[in-house]
Amino acid sequence: MKQEINPQESIRANAFSMWMSSPVPMVTLVKTFDVTRLIKVSKKSGVKFNNPFLAWARYRKGWFKTTLPISLQFHHVQMDGGQAAKFLQRLQNEINQLK
Repeated sequence: MKQEINPQESIRANAFSMWMSSPVPMVTLVKTFDVTRLIKVSKKSGVKFNNPFLAWARYRKGWFKTTLPISLQFHHVQMDGGQAAKFLQRLQNEINQLK
């Protein structure tokens, strides 16, 4: 159940105030993903490998796995860095479960 929180009454009131007064309150997270299974499934199914909502570089093949640097940029008002990190972890978990 969602609960509205008054930022001025939270333990993060000072951080919230700094972010709101910042000229560019953006957060960028970069995580390198193991996309070995995703590449295999995309080639097998004939589905192209691109997502317009995330920025990523070229994937890199190693000896035993293929990795992909992904950048997720968002405005701090949209979500907290912890929520974004959980999203990236869930994305990696979904890729790992592909067959």
